[in-house]
Amino acid sequence: MKLLIVGGHKVEPLVAENGQLAKFDISRVDSLEHLALMVRAGNFLLLGDRTASFTVLKEISQKGTGVIIFDAHVGALPMELSHDSFVRHLSEFIPSERIILVGVRDLTLEELSFLKQHNIRYFSMQSMTMESMQAACDGMMELASQWASTHVSISLDVLDPAFANTNNPSPGGLTTRELLYFVQRLRMLRNFLAADVVDFEKAPELAEKLLSELAVR
Repeated sequence: MKLLIVGGHKVEPLVAENGQLAKFDISRVDSLEHLALMVRAGNFLLLGDRTASFTVLKEISQKGTGVIIFDAHVGALPMELSHDSFVRHLSEFIPSERIILVGVRDLTLEELSFLKQHNIRYFSMQSMTMESMQAACDGMMELASQWASTHVSISLDVLDPAFANTNNPSPGGLTTRELLYFVQRLRMLRNFLAADVVDFEKAPELAEKLLSELAVR
């Protein structure tokens, strides 16, 4: 699996929980233009930030790729590209039926209106807890299986602050075990193309584990 790293972060492949050793072909990315070139062929993983995620998704969206975004925040505020406006900007080139949000619990009325107006599917923490994580995962996999390919984007702030220290903590999130459950199932999608991990700077070991799980089938 090709691993693209933005910045000087170090990653060591781990043995995934299914017993397979993750294998990374690591490439350091020195610019967004370089990143766009690197994602044009084959499966890949990305360790970076939301700007890098945006660059990748803009490049591969032309192939009919959809995205499953794990994040505590909706990211639909009306502002220049940032973590808080990520989804709003994505919706300019990825159709709403190819965007799924997971783990949402920190949102404004304006963002909720945006989701409804654009008919963007989201799985809030409340709905997943009241139903079940398995039912939520079944639902998102059924939707994603209809896309040409699937990209999984993970912000570690989707986790409850008890499990990961992030820059934008939000109480009431997923446990580490629940996030791993989703990752281990989503990587089995036949149309799984790529994934990225962001907001990992204060939890590098967790990012390393997630990338290792995503790198194997």
